[in-house]
Amino acid sequence: MKYSDTTYSFRFLGSVEIESHRQRIEQNMPQKGLALLAYLASTPGVAHSRQKIADFFWPELPEQAGRNNLRQTLLGLKRSMGELAPTCLVSTRQDLRYDAIATCYSDLEDFLTPIPECSNPQSDTACRTCLERMESMSALYRGPLLDNIVLECSPEFESWLQLQRDKLEQRALFLLEKLSSCHEQQAQFDKAFLFADRFADLAPGTMKVFAGLSGLLQSEANGALL
Repeated sequence: MKYSDTTYSFRFLGSVEIESHRQRIEQNMPQKGLALLAYLASTPGVAHSRQKIADFFWPELPEQAGRNNLRQTLLGLKRSMGELAPTCLVSTRQDLRYDAIATCYSDLEDFLTPIPECSNPQSDTACRTCLERMESMSALYRGPLLDNIVLECSPEFESWLQLQRDKLEQRALFLLEKLSSCHEQQAQFDKAFLFADRFADLAPGTMKVFAGLSGLLQSEANGALL
């Protein structure tokens, strides 16, 4: 989905950024509202019961009080988004869900699309198309999911959030390693180093930063001497 074609933009990877008609609006939204949006957007098209969500975000409250808090949070979201609140956030008396529609952009939706497979490594056109797609996907990862969101008294949500953060980081690392390796095979050493450096920045404690990295250095050095 093209961001330029959308009315609402939801960026959950890294610090949350919400735009309505290209105007930032997340600063006016409740923290649990932002967390709720991300939770729903992580499973587009899937309906979640209001009671389950109330228990998820307000486990310390009685059933009715939790549902009342959820109702107020939804009202706060819609108020922040204005009269043209996005239709991607679907609310019924029983359920809530996020629908992937043309007027709403979510970085999670694009980041979680299938990673391209190398169908024809001998074709420069195929490689270029595949690499451009993976580069666009990797650029979406600005940091951990909901990096600036801290919720109190929501241990189940915190457990879910940590699990999602781990999965998303591993996906980002896989993309960066694949990009560096593919660019090395294409003898595009500048780009190979770029993605290797990003990998190292994201996972500074690992020794895996490509077993072939020293070889890549040597290959570039040899190329420079020719």
